[in-house]
Amino acid sequence: MIDIEEYEIIKNWNPDKGLLVSIDCTAYNHENYIEDALNGFLCQRTDFGFEVLIHDDCSIDRTKEIIQEYVEKFPTIIKPIYQKENQFSKGGSISAKFQFPRASGKYIAICEGDDFWTDTDKLQKQIDFLEQNENCILVHTGFEIRNSTDGSLIRAFENIQYKSGFIQKEIFEGTVKIGTLTTCFRKKYLNEVPFDKFKELDFPIGDWPLWIFLSKYGTIHYLPISTAVYRMGHTSVTNPKSIDELLKRYEREKVMYKFICDSFPETCIYKESDLNYMNLNLLSKSYKMKDYENANRFGRLISERSIYVFCSKNKYLFFGYLYVQSLFQKVKKLYNSN
Repeated sequence: MIDIEEYEIIKNWNPDKGLLVSIDCTAYNHENYIEDALNGFLCQRTDFGFEVLIHDDCSIDRTKEIIQEYVEKFPTIIKPIYQKENQFSKGGSISAKFQFPRASGKYIAICEGDDFWTDTDKLQKQIDFLEQNENCILVHTGFEIRNSTDGSLIRAFENIQYKSGFIQKEIFEGTVKIGTLTTCFRKKYLNEVPFDKFKELDFPIGDWPLWIFLSKYGTIHYLPISTAVYRMGHTSVTNPKSIDELLKRYEREKVMYKFICDSFPETCIYKESDLNYMNLNLLSKSYKMKDYENANRFGRLISERSIYVFCSKNKYLFFGYLYVQSLFQKVKKLYNSN
C-alpha cells in the first residue's frame, strides 16, 4: 500500500475548486493488479478534489479485501461498491449503470482495476486544459503496454501526433485511437449517450461508441505524453479464451458498427472492408492456440498477401511457421539476457 496519509492528499486541494473529478474504476478478480491502480490514483498531485469510485463485480479472489484495506485508510476519497452477484454477466455497461450516476465530479476519468497511471500530474494536466477550453469534451494521452504476467514491455509509448479537434470521423475510422485508461471527459454530456440501446443491442464494448457519441458535442484533445500502463495477456472482454467466444464477440461488433453508422451517416460510413480485422484477429488467435483447422478456415477468408496468411493454408507450413517463431523467441530471449 502507498505510504501516504489521506490528509496529505486532501491538504493540497483548493476548497474553492471543490471536487472536480470522479475516477471510475471497475474491478473483477484483479487481486494481482488492483493495488497499482489505487496507488496511481492516490499519487495524483492536484489542486482540486477527486474521488475514486471503485466497483468490485463479485470477485472470487482477494480483490474485495484489498479494496477494503484502502477504504479504511482513505475513507473520504475511495468509495466502493461490492456486488453480491456478478453484474457484467447480466449485460450492459457497469459504468453507465453503477458508476456514472453516483459521480459527484464535473469530469470523469476512467481506469480499470488491472491498468494503472504512471504520471502523478495526469489529472492536473487534463483538467487545466478542459477548464481553459470549454468547447473541449475529452482529453486523452498516450500509454505503454506491458505483459500482465511479468511486467515486461510489449509496446513502448509511441509519440504519435494524433489529430485533435472535431474528430468523430477519425475516431470511427481508427486513425485516432483513444486509450480508455487515459481519458478524462465532461460528465454533463453522458445523458445524451444511448446506454440503454447499447445494452439492448448487446454491444461487446462500451468505450468506442461512447467516444463517438461524445465527440458530437465538442472537440477531443490529445496530449502527446505517456501517463499510464495497459496490461495485456490475461483473459478479458477484449481477449477471450476461445475462438468461439471471439466469434460471438465479433457478431455483436457487427451490430454495434451498423448502429453507429446509422446514427451518424455523414461521418461514419459503412464499409464492409472495415470488418476485415475480425478475420485477421481470428487467424492470429488460431496461431496462438496452434489450431490449424481454424487457421485454415479464417486464412481462406483473407485476401491480403502475407507469409502469415499463406502458411495458414497448408498444415505443414502452419506448424513450420510456429516452430520458426518459437526458435526466434528463444534466440531473442537469450540475446536480451546477455
